[in-house]
Amino acid sequence: MTAVLEATAVSVRFDDARLALKSVSFMLAPGERVALLGANGSGKTTLLNVLAGILAPSSGEVRLHGQLANFSSHQQRRWRTAIGMVLADVDDQLIAPVVRDDVAFGIRNATTRSTQVTELTLLNQVDDVLAQLGIAALADRAIHTLSLGERRRVALAGVLVMRPEIILLDEPTANLDRRAREALRELLERASADERAVCLATHDTTFAWEWATRVVVLEQGRILAEGRTQAILRDEALLARAELDPPRPDRGFRDTSTTD
Repeated sequence: MTAVLEATAVSVRFDDARLALKSVSFMLAPGERVALLGANGSGKTTLLNVLAGILAPSSGEVRLHGQLANFSSHQQRRWRTAIGMVLADVDDQLIAPVVRDDVAFGIRNATTRSTQVTELTLLNQVDDVLAQLGIAALADRAIHTLSLGERRRVALAGVLVMRPEIILLDEPTANLDRRAREALRELLERASADERAVCLATHDTTFAWEWATRVVVLEQGRILAEGRTQAILRDEALLARAELDPPRPDRGFRDTSTTD
């Protein structure tokens, strides 16, 4: 399996001397659907920030297509074209006052005259993603009038419209109703079918069961377990140690671990 994004022996020590990650090695391959699971403080968000090139590790290496990260501002700009990340606090990444303009913000700034993409084409791409996420009716709404779940989907739309080859998401199912969760799952499955790698951090073992092909469980900054989704999530002792609830799928157990 060829890694598109890889962390090797990564540790992160914060200013208070606390180790948030302890020699963690992790890789993502094209088309993979990986769920990072763990209790609060286990290191999930820290690992995503390192993988996205936002946070430089105290030790260890991160590579994108074999290129070593140096965490310079110049490299970060280039990495953002390959890696899209949705933050847990989505209000930190919503910029424009109106939904359609916010979703278009990144792709509009990334589009140059040489690409010859018209404004109409760009807006059509935005509207397509809004429709796929079930929020087309929100296109002309002011951001500040949206619920947290709606704002979360708008932030996700702003990432998906860029079509990054790697998608990282921090707690994407929080505050989503059942219909929105289903739309999210289907959209992320289509992304992986298009050979894009998707990795999300979550407490939601049910969503992981229904969507992920691989699970990584973190505990106090270390990898406690990793492997096929159903093998990990059937281990009740492991889930109890990691402070995770067992999955409760709505429509029976769908074995995503054997899905290509």
